[in-house]
This record gives sequence, structure tokens and C-alpha cells, in this order.
Amino acid sequence: MQLIQVLGVVFALFLLVKTVQKFKQGKLKTSSFVFWSIIWALIIVVSILPWTTSLLARLLGVGRGVDIAVYGSIVLLFYLMFKIYLKLQRIDRTITSLVRKIAIEKKEKNEKKHVLSISKSL
Repeated sequence: MQLIQVLGVVFALFLLVKTVQKFKQGKLKTSSFVFWSIIWALIIVVSILPWTTSLLARLLGVGRGVDIAVYGSIVLLFYLMFKIYLKLQRIDRTITSLVRKIAIEKKEKNEKKHVLSISKSL
């Protein structure tokens, strides 16, 4: 085994263990746990059996195994960016809603104080 293969396996095993820990702590949804476990397992397989990328590349009509790994990584990164974008949009809507709610409650509270102060002065 080459050094890069060993590093790939160690890296993926470390992240697989972290993924399992986060899942057991309830900090990771089941779907995310499965997704990341598959990613780390694929990295382990490709690190141990690098010829699998060449086989997959031939099946998909891509020139070299490394090309399929690069294309797959780019697609994965765009997918993850899209998921982050959607989550960011949801957070933005939630914050906007909360700020509006707080502002309305604060205004209503101030109006009540103002009415009470007027009634006390009468």
C-alpha cells in the first residue's frame, strides 16, 4: 500500500468514527448519517482498491479513474452547496419572522405602557 492510500483510509476511518459519534449523540439525522457513512466508505474502498475508479470511469465513458473522482467530487460539492444555500434561506426566513414578531410585541408593550401612563396622569 502506498502512503496516500494509508492516509486515505486513516482519514476516512477517522471521519466515519466521528460520524457515528455525532449520530449516537443525536446531532446527526439518520439521512445525513447514511449519506456521510457512504461517502467515507467509498473513500476507504477507493483508497484500498484504486482500480475501482478506472472501472467506473470505463463504465461511464470517462477517460481516466481520476477524472471520474474529480467529476464526482465537483458534483458532490455543488450538491452540498445547494443544501447549505437552502438551509441558509430557511434560517434567514426564520430570523426575519422572529425579528418581526419581537418588534410587534415590543411596540404593543410600549403602547400599553403609554396608555397606562396617560390613564394614571388623568
